[in-house]
Amino acid sequence: MFQKVFGPAILKRGRQVPSYEEVRYNASLVLGNGNIVTSDPFPIPNNYKDIGGYHIFNYNKSLPQNLQDILDNSRNGVIYFSLGSILKVSSMSNNLQKAILEVLSNTNREVIFNSDVTFSNVAQNINIVNYAPQLNILAHPNCVLFVTHSGLLSLTEALYYGVPVIGVPFFADQYNNINKVADLGYGKQAYLDVESAGNLQEVMAESLDNPKYRQRAKKLSKIYHHKLVNPGKKLVHWIEHVILSGGAPHLRSHSLKK
Repeated sequence: MFQKVFGPAILKRGRQVPSYEEVRYNASLVLGNGNIVTSDPFPIPNNYKDIGGYHIFNYNKSLPQNLQDILDNSRNGVIYFSLGSILKVSSMSNNLQKAILEVLSNTNREVIFNSDVTFSNVAQNINIVNYAPQLNILAHPNCVLFVTHSGLLSLTEALYYGVPVIGVPFFADQYNNINKVADLGYGKQAYLDVESAGNLQEVMAESLDNPKYRQRAKKLSKIYHHKLVNPGKKLVHWIEHVILSGGAPHLRSHSLKK
């Protein structure tokens, strides 16, 4: 795979393709999507840098007017429900779709439901959108809960803006991600089964009625933001440092020396 993917690019630059074994431990820099709050405190060499949240730009971008009105005028706050771009609501059974809508209707909060399915005859508090500007919704002070698939970027965004979460994991790292959030105290895990909303209603009630989750989210958000430089600038700095120093060998682990 190394020869197939990287070989042509190296040859195009007029260089000989090294063996995989030669480049295997030859990384100048590793950029990881971790952050000071949720990452495990492992001892790591200086050529690893956490840049979790680099994709979040701290600017105020206006929401579509309909979403702006929902968020501005909600007396009890807004629940944002989105299961990401990979898991489609249309892939769920009809029974599961109905069960989720039933749970979301049994709350006195407004709901923004990001869905590729347009439902008819939904409860008045449920607002179906087929595209949701997630960062802008989470940034609004009236967003009181985020129901998410527990993807790492979504959880980082919730942490950035101090919004408590309910994680509904489905695959890959999502289970581990929401377990960390639960351990830190600013969210809980719920489950959906093939035909029902599982314990989602119970977990939603606990998360909304107990202020500790929101308080904890706000506290951890402050910790996340207490840094010398934002992750985007950190990313650029260390890439430039590697270029300036000819590969930054001084940052690598001494165990690589022969």
